[in-house]
Amino acid sequence: MAAGHGISRGPHLLTQQEANPPLVCSFAQGPGCSNASAANGPAGGYTGFSTPGNVTSNPDLNGGLGSFPNLNPEAWSRYNSMLVSVSRRFARNFQMTASYNWSRCIDNGGYLGSFNAASTAEFTDPYHTNTDKAVCSFDQTHVFKLNVLNALPFHGNRFVEGSQVTGIVTANSGLPVNISTATIRQPVAAQFPRRRVQTMFPVVNRSSGK
Repeated sequence: MAAGHGISRGPHLLTQQEANPPLVCSFAQGPGCSNASAANGPAGGYTGFSTPGNVTSNPDLNGGLGSFPNLNPEAWSRYNSMLVSVSRRFARNFQMTASYNWSRCIDNGGYLGSFNAASTAEFTDPYHTNTDKAVCSFDQTHVFKLNVLNALPFHGNRFVEGSQVTGIVTANSGLPVNISTATIRQPVAAQFPRRRVQTMFPVVNRSSGK
């Protein structure tokens, strides 16, 4: 039996960040103010206002440009895991290895190195990047693997002598599902943040050979 613990940190990861964000009306000014400013962004406020059936955004930082997402090294990640494995050496025609890995990966951006299309390529809120703090898009909390080998007791016939039966079983929790709103033109720091919800249905793979 063996056990181990792993820790990893990823600073300054590349993720898109809007370089021409909408200006912000402070909470005190209210939505639709006449003097929106980027200086209000870090404190939170409103990036626009709405009427029934219509959403109007505040002017952008540079009114002469459109959307300008830029790759910035502003994202981070951290990973922790615990691995436990048990092995039975080959004896009496049988051997087995089983392992279980518990892990948790947290980040606030997954533009590069993401293996799951449920991730987003840009910070939801360019003024508050940690709004997107959630489990990584490729996070799998539980992973179990089992492989067995059984030597068949056939002797005296070269066609079957030395035959073995093997089996491999893997089971893991599902990838997170990314939930996001249809528009980001909502109050900054008061908008619904992105949340990746871990799916609970396990994915099981089985294979066998002879």
